[in-house]
Amino acid sequence: MGEFLSPICVSFSYAKDVVLSVLQSSPHSVNNQVLGFLVDLMENQKTMSHVSVWRGKDNITAPHLLCQLWRDEECHIGTQRDALGALTGTSLSDLAHFYH
Repeated sequence: MGEFLSPICVSFSYAKDVVLSVLQSSPHSVNNQVLGFLVDLMENQKTMSHVSVWRGKDNITAPHLLCQLWRDEECHIGTQRDALGALTGTSLSDLAHFYH
């Protein structure tokens, strides 16, 4: 008959699906709140396997989504990279004013 899934496990699976889908379609202004909620869900180790199989719109994976959010955030705060991909012209103190 297969493996029994507890209601808590099913709830985590559904919650991560909803959170990742919201994260994919939400405006930049709410990303921090949604990411914070996702981090809270990820504290349960059983959630990791659910996140690793998630597929969003256009079959995007969770790691791909998180990398895209990272790149979007870098553009938003104006970071620059050299030809090798290293950050240039930016210090932590320059970036601190974005995250008060």
